[in-house]
Amino acid sequence: NVKADAASTALPASARPALGERTTLSVAVRRDNDGNVIADRLELLSGPLSAQGKASLTDGTVAAELNGALAEIAPFAKEASGAIALALKASGPLLGPDVAVTVTSDKLVVADREITGLKLDATAKADVATPAADVTLAGNVAREALQGKATLKTEGGQKRIDGLTLSLGENRIAGDLVLD
Repeated sequence: NVKADAASTALPASARPALGERTTLSVAVRRDNDGNVIADRLELLSGPLSAQGKASLTDGTVAAELNGALAEIAPFAKEASGAIALALKASGPLLGPDVAVTVTSDKLVVADREITGLKLDATAKADVATPAADVTLAGNVAREALQGKATLKTEGGQKRIDGLTLSLGENRIAGDLVLD
């Protein structure tokens, strides 16, 4: 079992905006005779950030589940406030697992506009050479429906975003993009 309690100033500067004065981490870690590693009861707490989960690496295959929350996003965006929740699952080969992420918020305020019922879902193949993902977005901005979707594909070494659509109320943008 691992338990740590550290001043957040001892952690990487890039992580500090999400952290409180102190950061605590606890996890139960086991390793078997074959070198497989299992981490259960993972818990991270620091100021507005909390996360719980578990992960394993067995025979080169990763399996992970993490649920977290950030009680205030303002440290990341000056004109934003509100809370978000995050759920992440990953499974598959260590160097290219399938990943599913959901980010939700009941209410955010961004640039003085209220966003309610926000939900962003992404499923992806986390392969550096051939990334692929499907993303959907839904919510309401100032009482107008927000909808979005896109598919990231890699074909013939070229990365593309196909089927990109984004709408807010009656306003809509759609198209495909080739990424250089």
